[in-house]
Amino acid sequence: IITRKNVKLIGDLGFITPSKGSEIIYLVNEELEKKINQKIISMYIGTVRDSTDNEQVNYAKKLKSFHDGKKNFFINLYISEKNLSLYLKAFDAVILWPNDCTQSGRLALLQGAGVCGIGKNMEGIGETMKLSALPTVETYGSLINVLARVLTRPDSRNLMVGMARTYAKKFRCSIQAK
Repeated sequence: IITRKNVKLIGDLGFITPSKGSEIIYLVNEELEKKINQKIISMYIGTVRDSTDNEQVNYAKKLKSFHDGKKNFFINLYISEKNLSLYLKAFDAVILWPNDCTQSGRLALLQGAGVCGIGKNMEGIGETMKLSALPTVETYGSLINVLARVLTRPDSRNLMVGMARTYAKKFRCSIQAK
């Protein structure tokens, strides 16, 4: 079903922690489907880093509670660092909606993999996203509008991704270390 052109895949992946605010990927689904008149699949792929941490385990259960096997998916899977870019490329858009963290590592992966990320406009992540031409928003309504534009206008998404990759190449570690 995900290979159909009229289906868009949004989501997130990685270690599960409440500070990422990942439930947003499920919360936008229905409203976004209505706005763009296309099927949206929301998917989170990841696992808890520490299975003895009750906060992480409970948040994983919360994310899993959205799983319906139709348009909301939760896949409990550890993804090795070498495969993160491959998995990221499956998404039409990745949503970065942290509550209290910068998530700069995930942003760097998005930029390098050439994936369109949409994020919360906050110190750290928002500043870097703006510098690399990836969209930032401050409200839920703005998130829906920007997602709609990104998912229905491949030219716009491709331009953003291209500029983000250019930024990533310009500021990659090997160049910064010289």
